[in-house]
Amino acid sequence: MFWLALVAAAPSPAQARMSEAVEAGRPLVAHVTVALADSEHQNIGPVSGDLGDGMRPGVNLYWGALYGVEKFLPKKGWRIVKRTTIPDRRVLRRVVFERRVRRAGRSVRVVVVADAWAGPNIRDATIRYFEHAAGRDLEFVTIGDEHIAAGGAAHVVAYVGHNGLMDFDIPTVAPREGGVSAAIALACISKDDFAPVLDRVGAEPILLTRSLMAPEAYTLDAALLAWFSGGDARAVYVAGSDAYCAYQKCSTRTARKMFWAASGSP
Repeated sequence: MFWLALVAAAPSPAQARMSEAVEAGRPLVAHVTVALADSEHQNIGPVSGDLGDGMRPGVNLYWGALYGVEKFLPKKGWRIVKRTTIPDRRVLRRVVFERRVRRAGRSVRVVVVADAWAGPNIRDATIRYFEHAAGRDLEFVTIGDEHIAAGGAAHVVAYVGHNGLMDFDIPTVAPREGGVSAAIALACISKDDFAPVLDRVGAEPILLTRSLMAPEAYTLDAALLAWFSGGDARAVYVAGSDAYCAYQKCSTRTARKMFWAASGSP
């Protein structure tokens, strides 16, 4: 029994990779791909007014609205250290967040790079997310004199938005080379469509969904904090579903059924 407990407690490859970064004094990094809600170009339910304008991140449901990524994360202790645009015109805005978490008794720096993809380009955004999960499209984000490895080098890759894989196909993504990243996909029923691709590329799913849901930033915040603080997939599953329960005012039982994590959920 004792031996079995030791096996169960062994860190996953994605966790071990984060521990190596911490020991080397490097920040932990998440790269978040946000496909802006788009009432015209996406097969989504009715979205009122500007919330569904996929070309205006400042008012978009998933970015600039009350629970959008750029609007909400600063309320939870994430400091914006950079707002910028990048040469890729499909990405309308990039925001870099930073905060510190407690991990194994020490204070650890966490950097989140979030990209607001134009709603009409949701297919390209989805492909880019999977390329990041496969360890490709490496990027360096400059903060002052420091160059932070993001993109395919991130420790966590996350997708926020509509599950476009219910509407279109994407090219086959080649398997990952190098260290494993953890993966989050906050989109309706993402387990069915995202999990097979993540498995093929060698990423470690720590929070996906099993039903229709609102992919808002309170779930992302809770999941990232649980994972970067040293939690396992189970801790991320619980934290993410509890946050969803609190903001959506649904029962814990309902929220638990909505989410899924490899080796973490019932």
